[in-house]
Amino acid sequence: MRESKYRAWDKKLKEMFPVHELVFNRFDGAPITIKGYTHDEKDVWNVHGGHKMMYANAPRYELLEYTGLMDKNDKEIFEGDIICFGEDPTQSRAKMTVDWLEAGFVLTAYQEDWVYDLRECIPSTLEIIGNIYENPELLGDSE
Repeated sequence: MRESKYRAWDKKLKEMFPVHELVFNRFDGAPITIKGYTHDEKDVWNVHGGHKMMYANAPRYELLEYTGLMDKNDKEIFEGDIICFGEDPTQSRAKMTVDWLEAGFVLTAYQEDWVYDLRECIPSTLEIIGNIYENPELLGDSE
């Protein structure tokens, strides 16, 4: 069984932080409190919840789940990461994003019509180069 871990993207502050505790609404399963460190207060738990869970009439935080896998540099692979795929660093390697699809994590080829089951990948061929929130330019996004 894999370890259950999350990180969160704060849409308002535009920063990623590790999540250490989640409290879910017992009726609809939506997160109502997120506890974690932010970059400005490394030694203090910040509680994100209540009215602070919304930003611009939408959920303020994007929860990103750990896949249970590590890349070739022993970095944890999370949902939303941008992965380079391929063994030969001298050749152009495919860039893919880590996404949840139906019942598992997949690598989605950017601007392609195919997905690749992440569980079937050889970790020594995967390298995290960023994530879709902090590094959208890696995928050619203009936002």
